[in-house]
Amino acid sequence: MSIEGAEFAVHVITTAKAAQLILRGHLHVGVAAELHQAAQRLLETGNNVTVCCQRAEHLDTSALQVLLALKEELRAQGKALDLTDVLPSVQSFIQLAGLTEAILEPPTGNTVEPVLVAECSQMDSPGYCREVV
Repeated sequence: MSIEGAEFAVHVITTAKAAQLILRGHLHVGVAAELHQAAQRLLETGNNVTVCCQRAEHLDTSALQVLLALKEELRAQGKALDLTDVLPSVQSFIQLAGLTEAILEPPTGNTVEPVLVAECSQMDSPGYCREVV
């Protein structure tokens, strides 16, 4: 997808045992509604959630707000959120926002199982992600 020239992608992959959110590109207020919808779908799974940020070049405060709300809702359900492969530039922004502990702290109590692996090497194709178990 593209909004005003900025490429982004929000992919959700779920199985009976796992849920994964894959982010790509620049996620900003213009895509916050799509990210929020993805978060709602993930909450409905009743699973721990892994967020793959390997190709997320930028998360603005609206994206961080959605992820923080998702983490809190999962915690209330006794589940966990784990951000993986966070680029240094995104880590720096999270730190500047004062949300390092809130968003990047590893889950406690509930371990997020690496049950689901997604192959997203061709994420330049919209909607391309396939499940590899």
